[in-house]
Amino acid sequence: MAEVNLMIHGRTYGVGCDDGQEKRVRELGQYIDKRIKEIASAGGAATEAHLLVLTALVLADEVFEGREGSQNNRSQTQQMGQTITELEQQLTLQQQSIQNLQKQLDDQKKSAANAIANARAAAEQTANSNSDALDPETEARIASAIETLAGRLDSIAKRLQAA
Repeated sequence: MAEVNLMIHGRTYGVGCDDGQEKRVRELGQYIDKRIKEIASAGGAATEAHLLVLTALVLADEVFEGREGSQNNRSQTQQMGQTITELEQQLTLQQQSIQNLQKQLDDQKKSAANAIANARAAAEQTANSNSDALDPETEARIASAIETLAGRLDSIAKRLQAA
């Protein structure tokens, strides 16, 4: 067991402490001495004993404020943890929603591609079997409209993938 001599308000006090704690005990003693000097300079103490009681009250108040701050920090940390958990759950739901939308879009693209292929096949069949076939200009406009529709579907798919 180690012993440290502390100078507090002009008096020396021998204090025992665990080995290795000497520096910390000296720092605490210096802090107490500083606070006593501050309180003494304010002139609120009539006697040395009164000064020591006032200093003890000020130091106890600091301890209590530290505990309250610590409790507030723990409470805020718990609230933040709950908020993070809620946000993670919302993110998971949003990711699932995006996946569902992507699947729906893929299904619609397949359906549109099949419709385009069927329309082309029907147009070819009509052109081959019917003497009243569409003129080449009308066929070209229809084919262009179908290609434009396919391009729009691809553009929508790319925007959803980017989201």
